[in-house]
Amino acid sequence: MSIKPQAVFYIKAINHLNYSLMKKSAFSFVFLIIWGVFFVAEAQRMPMRKNNRNFQPKTPEERAKILTNNLTKRLSLNGEQKEQIYQINLNTAREIDRLRKEAKAQRERGEKPEKGFYAKQVRELNQQRDQNISALLNNQQKVEYEKLKQERKEKMRKRMEKRRQMRKKLNKQDSGFLENDEDFEEMVLDEVEDEI
Repeated sequence: MSIKPQAVFYIKAINHLNYSLMKKSAFSFVFLIIWGVFFVAEAQRMPMRKNNRNFQPKTPEERAKILTNNLTKRLSLNGEQKEQIYQINLNTAREIDRLRKEAKAQRERGEKPEKGFYAKQVRELNQQRDQNISALLNNQQKVEYEKLKQERKEKMRKRMEKRRQMRKKLNKQDSGFLENDEDFEEMVLDEVEDEI
């Protein structure tokens, strides 16, 4: 019994089609796996933000402790300096927290706060904190503290530039994410305070 040449052609065509479909299915499966792994990795890498339901803002005590511990490591503070600087940081953090709540209450009442008022107040509190801390440091620590402030300022400048670029992109998309300058300003200041 011999197979007709047409039958051989059809058998080969069917086998080729099956192989081709199997190859495409395998490629699609591998692509989906890689995409899934990338998606999960990106989701884990994303920082927690205010709009994330799991986000819990740090208390003034937590912020003061973190900032004081960072300064202790960087400036080699002694026990007395550490305690005094903790109190300075705590008072500043409480004042900033009070200002944040006050600004939020104003917005909820429909009042529009003076443009830049919140940022100005926070800036003044931080300047006062820096002066009070500097008064407690010896000369070597003051030099290191000035370096730290410059690093912090540069980091903030880069972050602000990144935010401005993001804001421009969002405004081009007309997403309505940031309704006005105060929302943007508050978002950036909240990030800075949360970092502390």
